[in-house]
Amino acid sequence: MRLSEIPELRNYPHVFTFVRDHLSMQFGDVRAMLRLPLPEPGLEHGCNFAVTDRLCSLISGLSVTIFMPSNLVGGERIGSGETYRQLIENFYPWAPTENRREAIQVLYNIIRNPFAHSLGVHEQSGYIVNVQKESLTSEQIEHLEISQAQPSRRPPGLSRSGQCWTPKAFTEMYSICSGIWSGTNSRSLCCLAD
Repeated sequence: MRLSEIPELRNYPHVFTFVRDHLSMQFGDVRAMLRLPLPEPGLEHGCNFAVTDRLCSLISGLSVTIFMPSNLVGGERIGSGETYRQLIENFYPWAPTENRREAIQVLYNIIRNPFAHSLGVHEQSGYIVNVQKESLTSEQIEHLEISQAQPSRRPPGLSRSGQCWTPKAFTEMYSICSGIWSGTNSRSLCCLAD
């Protein structure tokens, strides 16, 4: 299922238009990168860091376009870093025993920020962010899109140890998006909402 096919989106015509006309193409780019590497036509690089950077950027973009929780707190505007963390807090598909506060800090400070600001190199010397993926078929990618609610034996997509399993991170992004505009969480939609 493509993002624009999520039934709850029809309740928010402006959000639906934004997702259909803008966000869907960016997920299409991620889908294309998940198919790499393709050695036969000479596409030997997997775009591991590029797809992880794109997924982190999508979360960031969602946090300031479609999702803006309590953007005015006590009369003060909160920053984009805080909205990013609140989006993750509210909609990441958490395991029941996870320490959310710690995990959010690791996701934001160890995975997102290095990809956004320093080419994936972490400030702490000797710290390595490991991005893993394999070439997926169109059918496997479609399965990732429709299986967002199903448990997986794979590690979390954006793990708390600096490991990134990009196909699972793609599935987790779908879960985040579905949660944002599901009927029970519609209070989280910002200015694009009707």
